[in-house]
Amino acid sequence: MSIFKKIKAAKVSKGGNYMRAGHYLAFLRNIKQDTSRKDIPFIAVEMVVLESLDNKVEEPHRPGEEATHLLMADKDSFLGNFKGMVANLAGAEADDVDEETAEEVVSVDQPLSGKVIEVIARDIETRAGKPFTVIDYKRTLPTEEVEDRVGMANMKLSLTQAEIDTLLAG
Repeated sequence: MSIFKKIKAAKVSKGGNYMRAGHYLAFLRNIKQDTSRKDIPFIAVEMVVLESLDNKVEEPHRPGEEATHLLMADKDSFLGNFKGMVANLAGAEADDVDEETAEEVVSVDQPLSGKVIEVIARDIETRAGKPFTVIDYKRTLPTEEVEDRVGMANMKLSLTQAEIDTLLAG
């Protein structure tokens, strides 16, 4: 029997490039809901870095680099972290983020995707002594600010032409 017998059904791994410490402007490609191999629900926030605003960190993401933030539903901080992200990126009050709002964010419509966001990631040590990166979604940048803050060269390096056109159209 060949070791490749089940290759037709295998999913291709894109690898994982998780958020590293730094202060970034990033293009939010997708917020998707899925389940891990261990059947644990999660949210994956997929983005591409447009600009690193922090030159004090050791290995910041560079423009054009894709990064993912996983929020695992089995963690105590899951709902609070997701709620904070949605509120900050939507420009809403945290108290206004409810189940319906959360479901809409991960829906097919993807209302937050296709925007430039400001993200700060910092490394901490948990109470258990393990390293952990805390991700803080600050805001969504208005189109006018994107044009001023992110150069066209970085956008062309990082995004498809369709993404650039949609982004600049507002």
